[in-house]
Amino acid sequence: GQIRLRLASRGIADFLAQIVSEVYGKGVGILPPERGGRGCVLAFHSPSAARRLSETKDAPPYKAECPACEGAFLRGVFLASGRLTDPDKQYCLEFSAEGREEALSAFFSLLGLLPRGIRRRGCERVLYFRNSAEIETFFTLADLNAITFRIINKKIERSLRSEANRARNFETFNIRKSTSASAEQVAVLRRLQDAGLLGNLPDELESTARFRLENDSLSLSQLAALMTPKISKSGLSHRLAKIIRIAKELLGNV
Repeated sequence: GQIRLRLASRGIADFLAQIVSEVYGKGVGILPPERGGRGCVLAFHSPSAARRLSETKDAPPYKAECPACEGAFLRGVFLASGRLTDPDKQYCLEFSAEGREEALSAFFSLLGLLPRGIRRRGCERVLYFRNSAEIETFFTLADLNAITFRIINKKIERSLRSEANRARNFETFNIRKSTSASAEQVAVLRRLQDAGLLGNLPDELESTARFRLENDSLSLSQLAALMTPKISKSGLSHRLAKIIRIAKELLGNV
């Protein structure tokens, strides 16, 4: 006639003990696990519940009688043995199976959920989900929609942060690339100037080369905006590339 619930958390045991005492008027004991390990055992006497369990222990595993029973069972499984990691860090929902992994896996499979299993610390058998969609489905079926929405919101936040990081990295890469190209241009033009070969460029290219040297800290778009007559950024880039090509040929002949 004694019901014994193995629970992963002492906090959950205290919570359930209070509910059992208030609703059923039963004295409840909280004991250490019989075989050691984490968690605790909540124990109380209920002959009617014991009879019900004895009637169903040989039936198909955890057969729910209605959708409400199904959700209540899932909530009970989560309270008794579930752990959910912080979705800010990773997606992982796991259950301490306590020798019932086959029956629990069979029940999950009926709901379209396929957990993986692992043996931890030499004896503890754990079933777990790492797919965020399956974790969301579990909490939805358990009618714990607040947790489902929290996970979805965290996914959105992580996605937005990831997009922002990609955009920032892309911008940083472009800045570095542009800075490196500008430094190379200025270095070649200074060599050309030191060799007294700037005058060997066509007039339009020479004036552009001297303007680049006079404004060596400006970006290409800033330089294009200051030039007279006006020139587009792409036009200026094409012109500078032509200058550098001719400059290297001139320097190669010195």
